Amino acid sequence: MPGPMGSPRPSRRARRVVALRAAACVALAAAAGGTADRPAAAVAASVGPGVVLLVTVDKHTWQPYEYGSAFFFDGSGDAYTASHVVADAVRDTNVMLVAVVNHAEYAARVACWNPAMLGAPGAIGRDVAIVHVGPEVPLFPLWGFAPATSALAAVPLRIRTSSAPPRAGAVRVVGFGGRAGHSPIPVEREGRLTGTARAPDGATILTMRFPAAAAPVNGDSGAPVVDGGVVVGLAAWVRTRAVTTEVDAVAASSFGCVAHVPAGQNPLRPTDAPIRRP
Repeated sequence: MPGPMGSPRPSRRARRVVALRAAACVALAAAAGGTADRPAAAVAASVGPGVVLLVTVDKHTWQPYEYGSAFFFDGSGDAYTASHVVADAVRDTNVMLVAVVNHAEYAARVACWNPAMLGAPGAIGRDVAIVHVGPEVPLFPLWGFAPATSALAAVPLRIRTSSAPPRAGAVRVVGFGGRAGHSPIPVEREGRLTGTARAPDGATILTMRFPAAAAPVNGDSGAPVVDGGVVVGLAAWVRTRAVTTEVDAVAASSFGCVAHVPAGQNPLRPTDAPIRRP
């Protein structure tokens, strides 16, 4: 049964503590090798700075309980992630988002998402949301990172614009799965795009295969799927096999979201209010 790759959510009573499956606690080094036209080091240099660690935080205790990945698509701070990563920030007034960019924390809010994606367990479709990062910063440090002291530098990634599905071949997922906030550097995991399918909601879904020991894990939800330095999809769902792991991603041609979230829907409480840096 497919499952989302956001970090696992404990019960509402216990979720002020981050809970990770054992497999998600293994920090993996960046994959060696590269694509035919660009080595792995160059892909990391061009993609890594645009990938964001996104954390859901309890407003009262300032404790993180879930995390996922996101990536910038413009220089103003707008980023794509998975809808299931930010669902609690939309539905629960006690939850806020914090984004870690270049080792520093910024406040984030959900601008648009697809709530229908969360209606049926195991559903695969347009699991995409848009978050806006900064320029506000939180008052308190999270996971050892520090509130930002300089303006946000959002590095937008290049996104594939063709509506035709990408060809099968080597791809990389670049996200924070398994890092649990211990490092602000995303991990690259190399796999192969093996096929495409059409979801009931019309989204194009990419299926990728990875070695089970080096596959995307919890926390990689919302991470970009990269082919030669260009984003071709957004990782969202995982199916674990005995030897290999299959990951489903929303193709770049299906990145649209439908439910816009008012900027003031989840206002911060005065004790948690972020401060604006010059």
